[in-house]
Amino acid sequence: MTIENKRIIKVGIKTPYLYENMIEEGRSEDYVKKQIEKFGYDPENLLKESKIKAGKYDVELLTGIKECCPAHYIEDITDSTLDLVIIGSTSDVEMAVKASIGSGVLFARYSTFYGKESRYSGLTPEKTGYSFDIPKKPQTVRQLLSNERTLDAILSGSQTRIENAIAKLNTELESPILITKYLPVALALKEFNKK
Repeated sequence: MTIENKRIIKVGIKTPYLYENMIEEGRSEDYVKKQIEKFGYDPENLLKESKIKAGKYDVELLTGIKECCPAHYIEDITDSTLDLVIIGSTSDVEMAVKASIGSGVLFARYSTFYGKESRYSGLTPEKTGYSFDIPKKPQTVRQLLSNERTLDAILSGSQTRIENAIAKLNTELESPILITKYLPVALALKEFNKK
């Protein structure tokens, strides 16, 4: 019997829409219904998953957000051990992502604003510091994080490889993952910050 060594990829899941169970948390039926209809909450989110297998990778999902104060929040989302951070776009989150420009973290926006400017700040995802814009569907996140080719590309730090891998993955998705103009900036900063 051989034990396969898998590379662990750490992904920050920093939006409660992907890890909370609003029903079990005692939220009212009306509240949950509003979250589903208006804000895209899907009870079939990633709550029960702490790892996703993707070929030679085990993708470790690190959920939750430190909410005690803005400085800890920014520190939490810019953890240099994270290979990718999937995060929402509330006003506070947008401010934290924008304040994190320069960190080299690859942020993926998971929002009802998908494909558009934020209704909070009026900014496009790239102006805020997001490298990707993901449709607000847990299944899209699962497909992204279980796609070995895409993970290879993200880890390579090559813009061309990432663009090609996402383009290929998008042929399998109902709605495409969008790459923003901020991606090359984030990749260059990530490489610079390694030194």
